Amino acid sequence: MPKYTIPILLGTTRDNNQSQKVVIHLQQKISEYQEINCLILDLGKANFPMLTERVTPENSISEILSDWTDILTKAHGLIIVSPEYKSGYPGSLKNFLDYLPPGVFRYKPIGISTVSAGIYAGTSCLQQLRQVIISMAGLVIPDRFQVGDVVNEVSVDGKIRSPQLQKTSDKFVSEMIKYTVHMSKMQHK
Repeated sequence: MPKYTIPILLGTTRDNNQSQKVVIHLQQKISEYQEINCLILDLGKANFPMLTERVTPENSISEILSDWTDILTKAHGLIIVSPEYKSGYPGSLKNFLDYLPPGVFRYKPIGISTVSAGIYAGTSCLQQLRQVIISMAGLVIPDRFQVGDVVNEVSVDGKIRSPQLQKTSDKFVSEMIKYTVHMSKMQHK
């Protein structure tokens, strides 16, 4: 029975995006750990409007935002999978992060996976997301899962083709789970 919850946030609204393949892969890897419950939060299905004013309990925009905020508040960790678009992360992801209440990531391990069609594997996106998550009081784990040349490296069903990338994935997931379990235990002392 799962004791810990680690959602995976798919940080793009683009149709037919390549990042979804990485989300599928990570969900499959995490499902190997019986103590972890893993669910996917897909920005493409949420349809959040552009933020025009700070969200409060009185002016919450939608039930799905309330549900997602509740999921993230109760989660023991979070993995964000984001493509790199024009040397940054998608505006839709920033828009969603801006909707979240202060402190929602406090003491939570956050793993970041970046996805790119190019060889740099989302390095600029990774740097920017780290800054934002730290400013939101999240604990960005040192390990990361950067996927370059995603079209050729990851199949539609989430299978990794490169042994080296598979090794990186294994380590990323293992470390994410260690940080999540450890921080959760620290919270309940």
